[in-house]
Amino acid sequence: MIIQIATTVVFAAACLATIATIAAGPAAAARRTVVVKQPPTVSPGDVSESWDARQNVLASKRYE
Repeated sequence: MIIQIATTVVFAAACLATIATIAAGPAAAARRTVVVKQPPTVSPGDVSESWDARQNVLASKRYE
């Protein structure tokens, strides 16, 4: 009788351990790392309102 009770307790513990392992598997796999980046900071002097490629070339020739 004691052996039957011990066997039942061991079997129940094994079943609970199996259920806990199966339930924890997808939860661990679903974790993802999220990287949050800040957008670049732009000052009013960083961008001109009327940017022109031709003007840029002419201005750069002054520095050559």
